[in-house]
Amino acid sequence: MKLSCLLVSGLMFQVVALQAGDSPIAASGWNRDDIVENSASPPYSSAALPFDVPNNYGFYQAGLSGGTRGLPAGGSFTSLVDGTTVFQFQPYTANNVLQLSASTSSFGTLTLTTPRAYSSLSILAAAANSGASQGNLVIHFADSSVSPTLQFNNSDWFFQPNPAIMGFGRLDLGSTTPEDDGNSFPELYQTTLNLASLGLAGKSIVSIDFTDLSSDPREATGIFALSGTPVPEPGVVALFAGAVSILGVLRRKK
Repeated sequence: MKLSCLLVSGLMFQVVALQAGDSPIAASGWNRDDIVENSASPPYSSAALPFDVPNNYGFYQAGLSGGTRGLPAGGSFTSLVDGTTVFQFQPYTANNVLQLSASTSSFGTLTLTTPRAYSSLSILAAAANSGASQGNLVIHFADSSVSPTLQFNNSDWFFQPNPAIMGFGRLDLGSTTPEDDGNSFPELYQTTLNLASLGLAGKSIVSIDFTDLSSDPREATGIFALSGTPVPEPGVVALFAGAVSILGVLRRKK
């Protein structure tokens, strides 16, 4: 009896664990390569474009020659904000950022590779030549409805609180050596939207529109990754309910 209860309890734990924390969401619409891959060699301007355009700064992958930091070599990391949200950068050899700016276009869209309903949605973003700031986003659903206008954190990549990842250095694309800015900078920021509390968890997300609200032509906003907690599939819900029922029966038989 004790063993059966442990097995069922373990099953329940695994089902709950599957839903704990946001995990990467695949999407298309990335419009710019701002990250120099670690196999590149100077001139780095041939490997990526600047994120901080006026100052010619971009990002680089850990392992680049001469670099002591860099973005995660495998592209994946767990957010410092909550210790559970996992983000995945786009391939470093292709377009890997949705970059917005008043000098180009303040509006852009990421389209989910597989539309799905989520109870939570996290956005990884930051800006250059900004300050504490926010952008707007609107979620489009499979039933053709849209969310209210929501906000995401696109604060400057230096000197702002509560980063999801920090201390990964940067690269002047005209230089031959990456820049080490210490343990604290640069930074990228996480915005997590509780779609369940907003009444939006029952709808499959198709795409997300992002708007950079800055009118400063020197500023640029980058959206780097999406993550989310899927609404449990019917089979998972049934499995959980079954485990609860079985555990209840076993307890009554004690």
